Formats: sequence, C-alpha cells, structure tokens
Amino acid sequence: MQIDYKKLIKKYETNLVDKLRGFGEEDFLNFWVPASDDLNSIINLIDALYESKFYKIQIINLDLSDPDIKELKKFTNIAIKTITKDSIDINIIPKKYVEFKEKNRKISNSLHNKKFFEEIDTLEDLDINENIDEFYLNASSGIKIKNKILEYPSIKNSKYNYFEINFSNNQKLVYAIDIATQKIKFANHISLENTRITKILDLFCDLILEKDFQEMSEHSCIYLEHELRLLSKEKRSLKGIYLPTNSGGLFNYINKNIRENFKIFTEKNNINLKINKEYYSGEKEWNEKSEDQKKIVVKEVLEKYIFRQFNINDEDIKLNRIIQNNRLEFILSSNLKKDYQDNKLFKIEEILKNKIDKSIELFSMEEIDSNKLRLSNAPKSI
Repeated sequence: MQIDYKKLIKKYETNLVDKLRGFGEEDFLNFWVPASDDLNSIINLIDALYESKFYKIQIINLDLSDPDIKELKKFTNIAIKTITKDSIDINIIPKKYVEFKEKNRKISNSLHNKKFFEEIDTLEDLDINENIDEFYLNASSGIKIKNKILEYPSIKNSKYNYFEINFSNNQKLVYAIDIATQKIKFANHISLENTRITKILDLFCDLILEKDFQEMSEHSCIYLEHELRLLSKEKRSLKGIYLPTNSGGLFNYINKNIRENFKIFTEKNNINLKINKEYYSGEKEWNEKSEDQKKIVVKEVLEKYIFRQFNINDEDIKLNRIIQNNRLEFILSSNLKKDYQDNKLFKIEEILKNKIDKSIELFSMEEIDSNKLRLSNAPKSI
C-alpha cells in the first residue's frame, strides 16, 4: 500500500471544510493530524499508522530536507526501513516502537518537570475602570463621531432586547439585540458632552453593529484594540503581546459588561449556549479561485504593495501554501521574522486583508538556513 503524501495533505485540508468528523475511509486518518511542517506531520503519520495497525506501508511524493531526513533516521529499524528525499518505506516493529516512544516520553517529561519560573499563588486582579493607555486615546483622535444620540430611544421594538453600559459623566452605550437572529441591530452612545473616551465608544458602536451577540461578547474588545492600533501613528511602548487586558481598564470594563449582558440575554430568552463558530469564511470570488490563481493574486499584492514599503523582497517572504482558502503560510527569512519593533508582519497581514479578502490570516515559518558551508563554519556551542 502507498500513501501519496501531498495528496493526503490536500485531502485533509479539503475535508476540514467538508466534514465534521471522519476525514477519510482509511482507519489511520482518524488518528492523524498534520503539523505545520513536514517532519512533524510525518512523525504524526507514523503514530497514526501504528495506532491503526498499518505496520508496512510506503509514503511517496515527499520533498524532504536533509535535516528532516537526519531526524527521521532515528526511527530506522524501529518504524522506518529505508528513507530517501522522495519516499519512506515504513516498517513498524510494534515492540521496538513502543519502547522508543516511551524512552522519548520520559526525556520529554524530565524537561517539563524542570521549573523555569517561580510559582505564583494568585493572579493580579484586572483593572476594570475607564482608564486607558494614552496610546489608544491618541489613536482615536481622528475618529469622526457619528453614533452619538441625545437620549434613549423612546419607541422600543418588541422583537429586540435592549442593553446599556454606563460610564461616568452620564455617558452610556446603548444597543439592541434581535431575539430571533441574535444580531446587534443598533448601537449608539449617549453623551451630554464629549469625554476622552467618546470617540472610542463611537468606534465600538461601528464594530458591533449587525454582528452576532455571542461573538461580540467574547471578542469585541479584541477587535476594538486591534482597530485602534491600526489607527495609531505611534509605536506602542508596551512590549510583548497586545491584549485588551494589558491595555487599560476600559477594555476590561466593556468586556465585563457585555459578557454579563449576553448572559442575561440567554437566560431571559431560554437560549442554550452554543459553540461560537462565527468566523470569516471569505468572499465567494476569492474562495472560488484555484490555488494557482490565489498564488498569483498574493504574488501581485506582495510586489505592488509590500516589498517596497517594507524594504523587503521575495527572499524575505515566500508563500509556502494556502490552507482552507484564507490561511496564508509564509516562510520568512530571519531578517523579517525577528523584526518586531515596527510590527511589520501585523501591517503586512492588514494589507493582505484589505487587498485580497478580509478573512486572510498570515501564518509564518522561519526559513532554515540550508547553506552547508555557512552552517559548518558557524560558531558551535561548547
């Protein structure tokens, strides 16, 4: 029996969209999940073959790198008979394979058991107030207020549930949910006078309008922080991952209130909580393009809008594959991968979203230096 590796990957990606479970007729596919790189995908595949008792099989249509081959040779006479750049002859010896996996598991556990950080008993309480980093206030300066109203709607639609979030200076955020569709049908803020956060609340109204209430209760503040960061012309002083929770109490205050309101909404209307599957699926025009057509579009956007702006070229960012229409996996040079200060990857992803499709996400892999001479002459650890 043979497994065509590239066809198998393609089949898996297709079935992720088409099937809820059961990714193929072959038993081993029920145990296999590909990784983001070929080496770990193949190791996972060997595991799946062992679990489904397919001990002898040939994997073809590979394109293994020398480092991958070196790593896989550790399985020789245990699970692999022969290996080349293009194919692997699998011959799993169950007893040896179990012993090999157990030995590696113990090594892995010993590393995990080492303490690399101090244990803590409690986490610090989140700031839940109307404070916000000056970075975001400056970013909001260019927002034009358009969702401000002077008073609460006098006539209420019986098909809606109405909610509000109260702020200081008699400022309120008011919004209504369609009970049948669970969509946010209007969102406004009542402000007698503009405060430092009025423009941020106005932007928030834009972001949640016509969106699913559950999705907004879970992620609206992430979207808000993201949009404000896009509007900024400054570099944020805070290092690390940008999250609403470390960006000021205002995000946490809005998040706490909208989650509480969603809970009230579900209880009042006897709605069973569901798994949130709200996700950008991509526009039909983009989804219907062939993979080759998609690659051409990505190439054109890179050349026209990205290379010159960020002073990079096609050696710095290479499209590796397109996963489920909207996930673009790029191989990045170390030059780009380590350039965090200017948030280049974040900005590049935004350009791809704006020029191709809003569903686009950028995934990155660091390019492995394959220059043997450079590797052999590189400093070695002692």
